[in-house]
Amino acid sequence: MVFVGGDKGGLKHINIMIDKLQLTDQVKILGFVENDHMAILYRACATVVVPTYFGFTNIPPIEAWYFDKPLIYPSCFKGQVQESALLFDPDEASELADSMTQSLLPSTARNLIENGRKSLKELDVSRQCCEEKLLFRLTQLEKRLESWKIT
Repeated sequence: MVFVGGDKGGLKHINIMIDKLQLTDQVKILGFVENDHMAILYRACATVVVPTYFGFTNIPPIEAWYFDKPLIYPSCFKGQVQESALLFDPDEASELADSMTQSLLPSTARNLIENGRKSLKELDVSRQCCEEKLLFRLTQLEKRLESWKIT
């Protein structure tokens, strides 16, 4: 297991648990990782797990889907990932463990990857639509500004 991200106050507790459970040979804590190196981690991982309480962030799910990796995500954010992730309650360690085990099953992984690809396509269509609307509004603004010029 590889942990990435800056310490927001929980690292000491995580290290205590790693030692208590005798997992030091199985867990690596990399801390903050530069964007250039994240692609290497995504390509090498089996599953992307985002065990957060603090709000939806779209970057890890999008990256998991982009790199065709199964995603495990908190159930409170189901609306953002729909069927493209295994969901778990972050207060239930057994749910997370079960999701991690399940994500390694070939049929589950294939299903999550396929759904992730669909979600990524939907996001791309939405992005394109927003860009078109923005371009239209900017063009309208440009025309208005031009008409206001005094010659």
